[in-house]
Amino acid sequence: MGKTRIFASHALIREGTDLYVIHKYITLVLEIALDTGDIMDCCVPMYCRLHNDFITKIIKGRNMDDVDVVMKELDERVHTLSKRALLTAFKGLYNQYSVEKNKLKMS
Repeated sequence: MGKTRIFASHALIREGTDLYVIHKYITLVLEIALDTGDIMDCCVPMYCRLHNDFITKIIKGRNMDDVDVVMKELDERVHTLSKRALLTAFKGLYNQYSVEKNKLKMS
């Protein structure tokens, strides 16, 4: 396995919620092995420990090539006001990963 890379993506939380008043944005941070797409670690800094650990259990150990499977599982298992923002952040992070993976292929 080559060196891992860290990626972060942000998404706006739905207005009118307590989370929006306090944070406005959700941040999702993933450590990814760029050569394989394996997700080595995951963190959602704004979440309490229980919530962060729950999201980490869903995402950590998966592969970025399985983006649709991960998104589906997040959609099915997460029932919080910030779920849409989390899904948007994950999709944005996938897009960043894809750009970097293509750069690696070109070099």
